[in-house]
Amino acid sequence: MQNIAAGHQDPRPEDDEIDLLALVTLIWKGRVQVAAAVTVAVCLGAVYAYLTPPVWRADALVQLEARTGLLSLPDGFSDLIADTSPSTLAEIEILRSRSILREASANLKLDRRVLPRETLFFGDAMRQGRILDMFDEGFDAYPRLSETIDLSYLQVPTAWIGQPLNLKVTGADTFEISLPDGATLAGRARQMLVDEGRALSLKIESIEAATNREFEIVQVPEPVSVRVLAGSLTVAEQGRQTGILRVSMTAPTPREAERRLNAVLSAYTDKSILNNAAEVAQGLAFVDGQLPIAEAQVQAAETELNS
Repeated sequence: MQNIAAGHQDPRPEDDEIDLLALVTLIWKGRVQVAAAVTVAVCLGAVYAYLTPPVWRADALVQLEARTGLLSLPDGFSDLIADTSPSTLAEIEILRSRSILREASANLKLDRRVLPRETLFFGDAMRQGRILDMFDEGFDAYPRLSETIDLSYLQVPTAWIGQPLNLKVTGADTFEISLPDGATLAGRARQMLVDEGRALSLKIESIEAATNREFEIVQVPEPVSVRVLAGSLTVAEQGRQTGILRVSMTAPTPREAERRLNAVLSAYTDKSILNNAAEVAQGLAFVDGQLPIAEAQVQAAETELNS
């Protein structure tokens, strides 16, 4: 005997379906607010894109070569010297190493920084967007985009590292420096300004800014300057097992990106030359030590043949 249970269908709620017509009607009623929100978003995006400084990148290719041709040795001696072919991963780590970046940072003078005075609410955006060029009065202290000073030397007390020194242009080649302790010093371009009592020395090589423009000079701690350079550097192998490295460097300007990249590659090349010279010297010393042993073995073999 079969028992057939009477099935029943659960009623489906009618309010879980999307009413497209009602949704379109709602959007149409708020079309003014939607259009205003889209317009504001587009304007803000355009302003941000206009005021944000671009980031430029410089690239270079480095070919890694085996170092087997450093010495031309007899076969017997060549077998005694280990293979010194460079590892790609090892060379990448050397390029990123602190010693390479420290030397490059020193050559680039990244341990000192010159910053233009920024506006209170807009920071450096008004200068980058050339908005300051539209004002002749009221913004005399803020340097324009084309105005710079060339700081060729800076040495401050340890306690002042990282603290800004305020520089104000007072003439075509004169300036004033306001120190963190409240003192003020006057200086002239192309002349060393020295305060032995405060262990302060600096030299402004050139001033390309109008009178009353203000800048901040900062002695950057070495770890910070190295970290800035490391954050802009990218090293990767071009392809797989090619022995070719692609080195990239980013910076605010094309010239600065190229300058930083050249400094890193120059430091890497100098270190490679020193390492190769050390290996050559070590190999020559090893050969000099093995020559008497080889001569003795040859003489013993000749004696045995003649006997």
